[in-house]
Amino acid sequence: MTLSYPKTGNLCILVCMDRGGTASIKRVYLHAIDRERIEHVDKRSVHLHPVCRGGWILSLILLAFFLSLLPAVAKAQTKDSPQRSDSAQRNEPAPRREASPPKDPVRVYQAQEEGGAYQFYGDNGYPIPVWISIDFPTLYNLKSSVSLPFRTLLPPHSVKVPLFQLEALPNSGRKSFRMTVSYARGDPTSVRPDPSFLYLFPFPHGKKYRLSQGPNGAFTHYGENQYAYDFDLDMGSLVTAARDGTVIDVKADSNRGGPSTAYAQDANYILILHEDGTFGNYVHLKQNGSLVKVGDRVKAGDPIGYSGNTGVSSGPHLHFDVRIPTKEGKMVSIPIRFLNYDGSPVSPVEGEYYYAFHPGNPPFPVVFGNALKEEDFAGQTRKIPGSGKIDLRFEQVDSTYIVYLANGLRTPQEVTVEFRLVNLMPGKKGPITLTVGGETEVFVTLLKGVPGATVFEYGYALRYRPAPTP
Repeated sequence: MTLSYPKTGNLCILVCMDRGGTASIKRVYLHAIDRERIEHVDKRSVHLHPVCRGGWILSLILLAFFLSLLPAVAKAQTKDSPQRSDSAQRNEPAPRREASPPKDPVRVYQAQEEGGAYQFYGDNGYPIPVWISIDFPTLYNLKSSVSLPFRTLLPPHSVKVPLFQLEALPNSGRKSFRMTVSYARGDPTSVRPDPSFLYLFPFPHGKKYRLSQGPNGAFTHYGENQYAYDFDLDMGSLVTAARDGTVIDVKADSNRGGPSTAYAQDANYILILHEDGTFGNYVHLKQNGSLVKVGDRVKAGDPIGYSGNTGVSSGPHLHFDVRIPTKEGKMVSIPIRFLNYDGSPVSPVEGEYYYAFHPGNPPFPVVFGNALKEEDFAGQTRKIPGSGKIDLRFEQVDSTYIVYLANGLRTPQEVTVEFRLVNLMPGKKGPITLTVGGETEVFVTLLKGVPGATVFEYGYALRYRPAPTP
């Protein structure tokens, strides 16, 4: 048997009796606006003594007892829920009450008017226009005064801009709605990306870094980040502007980061508006690592911050993309090209290294590890101080290792080198046997990284004996 709940109050108690003599007590909270909508919050069973099995009287007694508690319990349980405010938010109205102001610079909220209608307003705390998109997946006994989804541009630094109304249907009962809001900084109707523009690499002139993840990268470069670039900048490395623009947003207070999406809101960033309506997006900066503030004008190549490891990040690096606003209230990255060290356009490839070239600055030497050849070092020797030992010395150029054998003994030695390698390819087949003069260093070989690999390891063993005399 199920007894109906009353139509007043915010809490109802249902008593359900089954044929086995078990009464199920369900506590049900009703929505502040729509008490016809119920949610089961918890459920517990009370086993009745056998003498009461099938007893209708006990059920009625229990009902009367719980109904007597309704006024006090309902008063204790009634609470207004604060409005959620993100770039995607949900909202259900409380009667004649505006939601609490959120921290987000963009806010959409409502006030109830006489007759049950709701007037909606928008705030924009950014120094540039913001495009908002509003829809109602649930609309009960209400109709919108505008076509849905509703999309418009909120002016910079605007407060309580009238948007639209939800009007009550004639002769309707309780009303409810569920609202979704998304927004994008900028104006999607006026953005005109310049496909011919060549962006500077976002680090200092003459510096070279590896592209660890490129467009469509498997780790995080999909969706809005599809055309993003991750460069392997160490913690605290200087970040420079890739294009002239105006700083419109900065976050620099976070010290949290990790590979989990639990850190999605923790990334420090700088967002710069360009003259064609696009935005340069610099992400994962270190805590307090911004050198600019909102409203600053920057030139391409200007220092703007320091790289870090905040947000969704598996290690220190710089995420850079160029993005545009869309009419759906989102921001998405777009394909771009960069200015190469020789002044030519380049579309960076994941795993390769790139120099930043800032026109007007002095020339710099250009050396790429993958361009090095064995013959470039053939016959290379030099005298070294005596050390009393024999060992290898490694010089790294990108993902290439130049290997030298140093004989610190006074007498010539015949040395055999054997490598143990992970994701590295030797320029010579091993084992490699060399005769090295006393207190002399000679070139051994090149170890080149396997394309696409991210981890490189090497080990080696040396065997030596006095070199045979001629």
